[in-house]
Amino acid sequence: MAIYKTISSKVVIRKIFRDINPNTDNWVDDAIEWIGEALEHIGSAPQLIKKNCVLEIKDYKAALPNDLFYINQVAINETAEGVIISEQIDTLLYKIDIIINSGVTSGNTLNQINTSLHILESQYAGNDNLTVLNRCQTNFPTSTDCPDCVKGNNAPFRCYYTEADKIKTSAAIQKLCLSYMAFPVDDDCFPLVPDDISFKEAMFWYVYKKMLLGNMAPSQNGIGYEFAEMQWKYYCTQARNAANFPDIDGYESFMDQWVRLIPNINRHSEGFATLNERESLSRGKYEYLVDNMPVSSSAPTKAAATNLTRRTTVINWVTNTADAVEIGSGVLSADVVLNNPLTGDYSIAEGSVTAVYGTTFWTLSNLTAVSTITYTYTIAVTPNTAGNIEIEVVMLNTQTGAETIVGDTVYAVTTGTDQISGAETTVAGSTQSAQIFIRIPEGSNNTQVTGIKIASANLKIE
Repeated sequence: MAIYKTISSKVVIRKIFRDINPNTDNWVDDAIEWIGEALEHIGSAPQLIKKNCVLEIKDYKAALPNDLFYINQVAINETAEGVIISEQIDTLLYKIDIIINSGVTSGNTLNQINTSLHILESQYAGNDNLTVLNRCQTNFPTSTDCPDCVKGNNAPFRCYYTEADKIKTSAAIQKLCLSYMAFPVDDDCFPLVPDDISFKEAMFWYVYKKMLLGNMAPSQNGIGYEFAEMQWKYYCTQARNAANFPDIDGYESFMDQWVRLIPNINRHSEGFATLNERESLSRGKYEYLVDNMPVSSSAPTKAAATNLTRRTTVINWVTNTADAVEIGSGVLSADVVLNNPLTGDYSIAEGSVTAVYGTTFWTLSNLTAVSTITYTYTIAVTPNTAGNIEIEVVMLNTQTGAETIVGDTVYAVTTGTDQISGAETTVAGSTQSAQIFIRIPEGSNNTQVTGIKIASANLKIE
């Protein structure tokens, strides 16, 4: 059955005293380490605890937590709120350095700072719009360890890898959010053992066989090392099975993960947040099992089914008071990116995708493979002569630096005030975070204009 509670190693040590009545207690300190070894041998996930922390990255690397057993996921917080919280964390860390270096410490002050720091780190790592990093696979990731690596061999996107008690990144990142599993400990830093009879027996026999291996004589019961080893193996397996055996909710969660018709290959990038959400199907007049469907003899009705449609994010503006761009005649020697409106000229309705304003671009994060991006625009132009203007809608992958031309259209304009309109659509595919903007490409043959700007636009991500 499932195990929910833990007990201190001291309880196991008391059990050993009670069961075998050893002649000495000089084995107690060793027993603490032996219990830790036994827990590692059992190695069931339910005996671990999930922990989150924020690591300060310096020179592309940071030390791993001392209690880390294995890493769940690594992410970074690129949201506007994350930038503010990061600055507040830096301020608190600076105060701690001053207190420690000055030699004047105050327990109350340090406790208050550490409490505030813990709250800020929880907010920083608990954001819903974290960018999850993948593990580096290249042999030449960008870092201070390899400053002369050939550019073509650099990691194509931001990633991480672990090495020699350090976690290292392929890009200049200030802070990492680390989710990992650790062994729980009590107030004396002794291992906590799952409160289950199989674990208690497994700990007892592991410590007992170690005592026999060290030529101790804990009792005159005639039990040898071979018998103790056999008992340990039996209860080790029994404890692992008991810990991994799910309860009713665990069975339900497992079913919801596996009984699916629509595969979602983007669970990792979403932090596995909706891994066990059940699918809901409704085909015409037939209602299939959905969430919260009542069990009765009457005709079933669809009730609060899980919505698999991602919520739409919309950016819209109908006026733009930002300065227009002037373009000379002839072939352009560099790209010209058109300005977004000023901060008071647009509105954002955020859904599943987060949109962040930039002077010449919009940054979109939390994209999935099926996210559909539609950019509809109207451009006001004042040409001095009749001619052609080429307009590109560009999606720049912020992880790889690769550009995708969403749309490329050449418009004919006449002298005086003119307007050109268009709409371009693309699917995000493998892009998880991108910048979207409009530009006039380098090398295009354009007429001379005294001003050109995006007059109104609508950016929709579904």
